[in-house]
Amino acid sequence: MTVSALTVLLVYIFIAISNSLLVVVILKKKVFGHVWGAFIVALIGTFLGNIVYDFLHDVIYTFSNLFGLINIFPPVLGAIVSLVLYVYATNGKIK
Repeated sequence: MTVSALTVLLVYIFIAISNSLLVVVILKKKVFGHVWGAFIVALIGTFLGNIVYDFLHDVIYTFSNLFGLINIFPPVLGAIVSLVLYVYATNGKIK
């Protein structure tokens, strides 16, 4: 694995952890699997956000770029959207 691929993977994991902690700990949303379930959904969302980025590259590129290497907009947006959908799908079913 190259250094840039490892960097992207670590940034995606960090985004997924931070978003899952935001949803479960700070916003106190009840989801299936608690922090781990939210983390897995957010991690999948980061990669789905990257796929969306491939289709809308020109539009998204103008929004943000991190050090000219990592565009953090798609994974953050993908993680947030997937966690919002996950919260709505499991809300009220778990105590």
